[in-house]
Amino acid sequence: MSKNINMKKLFILVVILFLILFVLSFNKNEENIKNTKENMVKNNDEILYIDGSAAVYPIMELTKKLVKAKYLKGNSIVSSNNTSIGMEKFIEGKIDICTASRLINEKEMNLCKENKIMYEEYKIAYDGIVIIVNKNNKWIYEIEEEDLSLLWKNNSRIKKWTDVEEKFPNKKMIFYTKEKTSGIYECFKNQILNDNPIRSDINIVKDEKIIIEKIVNNKYAIGFLSYPQYSENKDDLRAIKIISENTIKGVSPTKETIKDDSYYNLKRPLYIYVNKESKRKSQMKAFLEYFFENEDKLVELSGYIPVD
Repeated sequence: MSKNINMKKLFILVVILFLILFVLSFNKNEENIKNTKENMVKNNDEILYIDGSAAVYPIMELTKKLVKAKYLKGNSIVSSNNTSIGMEKFIEGKIDICTASRLINEKEMNLCKENKIMYEEYKIAYDGIVIIVNKNNKWIYEIEEEDLSLLWKNNSRIKKWTDVEEKFPNKKMIFYTKEKTSGIYECFKNQILNDNPIRSDINIVKDEKIIIEKIVNNKYAIGFLSYPQYSENKDDLRAIKIISENTIKGVSPTKETIKDDSYYNLKRPLYIYVNKESKRKSQMKAFLEYFFENEDKLVELSGYIPVD
């Protein structure tokens, strides 16, 4: 009888011990889950989000790769849409850096103010807008600045190449540009057309690579590109020289002629807009420090022109 009682007590003690170990184990698992979640939030908070201009994308992407290589860590997500889309995300606080191929406009500044988005603006590079045609176009090699405006303005009388010069082919001109929300479109419209509308029969595409493809396959086509895109594809395309009031003959687009403005009024600055609140992120600090220490090199490696 006594032996049975002792066995029961032992059994009860074992059960109690088991329950104690189970509770301790459960609490430990809960703590681990909690810590994991906290680390996930912390790590997610350290992700650096960059979006906006397709023109600035190569500079930011190169910076991201080199920062990661130097520090053996880093989590930056660099996207390429266009300036206007980037600004929308920046205003909503969805990204830390907005890349832009134009200045922030008054409406965007006001929306930033309303949303309490404090920012810093940096001009980081120059780009050139290059007027391009098919390499087999053997008739037009240069154009005067006033004719450039006449060519692209809305309700232009120019429909065929013969409308430019009678000796040119009697073929319809096919115009291409990037989408209206892109910085290059807005810059061209502002600088060449004094902010007047671009012709309505123009073909609007999402990506400069599509413009290149279309013009490579049609010798009657004409369009404009950023300078690095032209440079990378100049074996398949030809740039039209620009004659301005300050030049006797046509000027070709080069880094030098774009920088000194002799390639007529087709230089555009590139910017980054940095959310001040995001500067608390260690990722942001490392990214900006590396970029500004190596700015000219990064800009040149990406095909653009450094700011003096």
